[in-house]
Amino acid sequence: MILSRIGAYYHCIFVDESGSRHKVSTRCTHKSDALKFLQRFRMEDRKRRSQLTRLLLSEFENTFLAHASTIHTPKAAESHRTALSQLRKVLGDVPLHKVGIREVESFLAKKKLDASVGTTRKYYLALASASETARH
Repeated sequence: MILSRIGAYYHCIFVDESGSRHKVSTRCTHKSDALKFLQRFRMEDRKRRSQLTRLLLSEFENTFLAHASTIHTPKAAESHRTALSQLRKVLGDVPLHKVGIREVESFLAKKKLDASVGTTRKYYLALASASETARH
């Protein structure tokens, strides 16, 4: 986490569990007040991260596939099943929070070497749908 002055206010810039960068305004114009905000923000972030449930990729896969079978066509649900299964084979049964953009891009690059561009595109679409559900 870093503190940066942008315009009139200081902002806290940080990277979340998935590797995405975020910016939060401290709404402070004085550095001393912004540093106090940053200290409170760090403590709250540590508390929040410790309370996160560490879901494994296989557990998410089972939960998502049960959900997908109720809202998607059987063919689409099978596509999701295949994509998640292949992802788990490549990455292993890692905690879900460790599966980020880099890991998915690496997986897709490997699949592009083994399979057609169309198949790789289907994997991408299935994983995008699954990750959207994982966020909510």
